[in-house]
Amino acid sequence: GVTPPFIDPVLSSGAKQGYTFVAAVTFGSLANAPAYTINADPQVAGRSGFRTFFVDESGVIRQDATGAPATVASPPMN
Repeated sequence: GVTPPFIDPVLSSGAKQGYTFVAAVTFGSLANAPAYTINADPQVAGRSGFRTFFVDESGVIRQDATGAPATVASPPMN
């Protein structure tokens, strides 16, 4: 079978629409599934974007409007 392309070639470069995307994968014990985090931050704060974003394996997208990097403690997007 063919795997659907979840990430397009532009996004796979790590930058798209004025944002830089950084993904990290962590592995726990063999009993635990891998965990991941993805941050999206403006390439030029205040110009290419104002908010920062965070998502992890929970699937909840979180945001920060202060310019600080969004984290798991940031409020979820509405």
